[in-house]
Amino acid sequence: MIRLPVLPYPTSRKRSGESTDSRRNTRSLIQRMTAQQINAALDIQESYQMPDALMKKITGPDAEAFFDLFKNEDPATDYFRDYFQENQSNRDAMKQDYTPDPVCELVNKLAGNSENTLDLCSGTGALTISSNWTGYHRCEEISQRALPVLLFNLAIRGISGTVANRDTITSETSRLWELKKGDKYSSITETDPAKDSRKYDKIISNPPYSLKIPNAKKYEHDERFCYGITPNGFSDYLFVEDAIYRLTDDGIAVFILPHGVLFRGNREESIRKTLLQANLIDAIIGLPDKMFLNTGIPVFIMILRKNRSQDNVLFIDASAEFEKHGKQNILTSEQIDKIVAAVKLRSDVDRYAHVATLAEIRDNDYNLNIPRYVSTYVPEPVEDLGELFKDIRKIDQKIQKTKEDLYKTMIGMTGTTEAAAKDLRTAMDYFKEDVYGSIKDTEVQTEGDSKDQPSNIGTDLSEGHKLDRALSNKRQGRNNRQGRPNRDEKCSNYPSNTDQSLLFPSGTGKSAATICLEVSDDD
Repeated sequence: MIRLPVLPYPTSRKRSGESTDSRRNTRSLIQRMTAQQINAALDIQESYQMPDALMKKITGPDAEAFFDLFKNEDPATDYFRDYFQENQSNRDAMKQDYTPDPVCELVNKLAGNSENTLDLCSGTGALTISSNWTGYHRCEEISQRALPVLLFNLAIRGISGTVANRDTITSETSRLWELKKGDKYSSITETDPAKDSRKYDKIISNPPYSLKIPNAKKYEHDERFCYGITPNGFSDYLFVEDAIYRLTDDGIAVFILPHGVLFRGNREESIRKTLLQANLIDAIIGLPDKMFLNTGIPVFIMILRKNRSQDNVLFIDASAEFEKHGKQNILTSEQIDKIVAAVKLRSDVDRYAHVATLAEIRDNDYNLNIPRYVSTYVPEPVEDLGELFKDIRKIDQKIQKTKEDLYKTMIGMTGTTEAAAKDLRTAMDYFKEDVYGSIKDTEVQTEGDSKDQPSNIGTDLSEGHKLDRALSNKRQGRNNRQGRPNRDEKCSNYPSNTDQSLLFPSGTGKSAATICLEVSDDD
């Protein structure tokens, strides 16, 4: 929300029929400046009426009085940007994403101050507002709905220069306004849209990303685009080439661009190669994602210079340099200064910056994707082996305990049919071996074993173990009183068929659980 101070309404500019209460209400509305309140201040009902109403305000006879309402506001504030972006911008057709304040500050610190500046694809003028306001400024914007806000932002700050309603690709200028600094604000006068032949020391731009244009090849004879023509669906480099054409020999251009222009192939690869061979690309700086209001895509900054003394390219990965504010990420002043310092230092910084030679870039097939040159990988610290083995031992012990608990649960289970009981016994045999070792080491002693030889199973056998023993002895003919005098008499009455499960003795009418307890009592 844009906040404005409560200011005295200029009574000398009182409109006919306007009451004191009306002026007080208008002043209160401007202080909070929601979209509805801006509409009220401009005497409009709908947001779509804003551009025409604002243009009348800033070019009409009461322009100074209208500007006075904003005179104590923070001069770095773009008063209408949020309003315009939410109510007027056309992101689908014109790819309008307005530049966040920290990125504006970074761009101008990298470009430096100049008395001769061009803001290409200006939007509402955020980049120009963040630069120095002295000297001559030219701002170019294709959107007629953005132009009134752009003119307002320049005039209220007393900036001198021109504002052009220009199509960068075709180079056609349909309207042109001249701004002249006055005692308080700049006057705005529309003039003939003559072709701009001026060269600029500083060009700053946040052009529409990957704007689609019809039949791009028809511009191949335009002298501005001597480095190559882009595909129809990705016109980014045409904006860059237009700027290079308009730079002075010692000029600097700073662009905000999407990452695709760094690595896409075909015609864009050819343009990258040509720009690199011409030694025009000075630096590539990757920024965090989610910095824009309407899109989360990450962007980077490309710095271009003519007549460079170096034949290399500086790569900076600042993608992790941000603070989170709600859904958006921002650059702090410290993070901005760190980037600017790295550009001035122009040397390798571990996991942050790398100066790549043209030979290195050529070996990468002129692919400028930042991770190819700046590795942000941080190796994991090596763990203490002693502590690692202790942890493994603890884990193994937990696994063993879990297996034992599961086996104890299994031996308390019975099958509801003979086949199920058989499957359960087979599964338990395998699981017992996994838990306690091989079967031959853990099987129960038979009657013929020495009395002094201890059983590996131990003396605390569960009921399931006792059932295993009873089943085994029965199948080997050992459950009669002569073979095992300590067995209960009931055991000798079981059928001699060794294929018959003891869980389901025929004719007894007893449940498996009851029989299990009876055959095991004497153990």
